[in-house]
Amino acid sequence: MRGSAPFISSRFKEIQSVRLSWKICVAAAAVLSFAAAGPLSAQAPAAPLTDAARAALPGHDVFETNCSLCHAHGLMNAPPVSTLNTYPAARILTALTTGVMKTQGAKLSDEERDQVIEYLAAPAGAATPAAPAAPAG
Repeated sequence: MRGSAPFISSRFKEIQSVRLSWKICVAAAAVLSFAAAGPLSAQAPAAPLTDAARAALPGHDVFETNCSLCHAHGLMNAPPVSTLNTYPAARILTALTTGVMKTQGAKLSDEERDQVIEYLAAPAGAATPAAPAAPAG
C-alpha cells in the first residue's frame, strides 16, 4: 500500500541509495578528471573571476540571502568574502557539511550548496591559504 510505513520506508531507502550512488559517481568523476589532467605543476593557474562574472553566478543570490549578513559585516569572526574567494571548493564544502558552518549548510539544498561553493571557491589551480591549525587540547 502506497501510504503504509513499510512502503514509505522502502522508498526512502531507495532515494538514499540513489543519492549515495550519485555522490559516489561525482566523486569518481572528479578523481578521474583530476588524474587525467596530469601533474599540477604542468597546469597553468586559472584566471580569477571578475567581480561582475562572480556576481552573475546563481550562488551569489543564495549567498546574499543566507550568508552575507555575517560574512559581509564580520559578525562572529566570519571571514569576509574576499578571504572565502581564496579557499578551494573542498574547504568550503567541508565547512558547510561537517565543519563550522554545518548548521547553516544543512539549511541549503544540495543545489544551493553547490551554487554557493561555485560562487565562493577559488579557481582550480589558484594558490590558496593553508587551513588554520586545530586548537591544541
